[in-house]
Amino acid sequence: VPDGRGGEFAQLLMDKGTEHERACLADYRRSGKSVFEVPQREHAESFAACVSRVGDVMSAGVDVIYQMPFIHDGMRGIADFLMRCDLPDGSFTYEPLDAKLARSEAKPGHVLQLCFYAGAIEASGLPAPTDVHVWLGSGMVESIRLGEVRAYWRRLRHQLRDRKSTRLNSSHFVPS
Repeated sequence: VPDGRGGEFAQLLMDKGTEHERACLADYRRSGKSVFEVPQREHAESFAACVSRVGDVMSAGVDVIYQMPFIHDGMRGIADFLMRCDLPDGSFTYEPLDAKLARSEAKPGHVLQLCFYAGAIEASGLPAPTDVHVWLGSGMVESIRLGEVRAYWRRLRHQLRDRKSTRLNSSHFVPS
């Protein structure tokens, strides 16, 4: 945008989102939960190097992990929060929760993002999460049963993978 307002507005939204995340983090700490705050990416550090440096934080079993980076299935992302869930057999897993400014309900894109994190948690060797969660700007937490959306997520992932593969194959075509 020539007048720079688009950039300023985008920055305002980013700042509000970070403020909301920090308020959620403070709430976890106030409630007495053990929290591990993942160190930020270092200057000029690649995302893959950051994931390697952070390592296997989930095996420590803390109650809440803040800003966990993942690379999984050709995608990458940073989960706002992972919440420990103790299972009946004595083991545990984590369920992803993202803080979003939406006031009344999770948007489809939010849920798909959380499905990615759930898949990354399962790929790490922990049991698959049962639920994913969105901490809305209104202060309410909306929980979504992963079983109700997982098939749709997998179909979209396959379509994206196929499209990406087609693009890669066609972009490397060299006429003879």
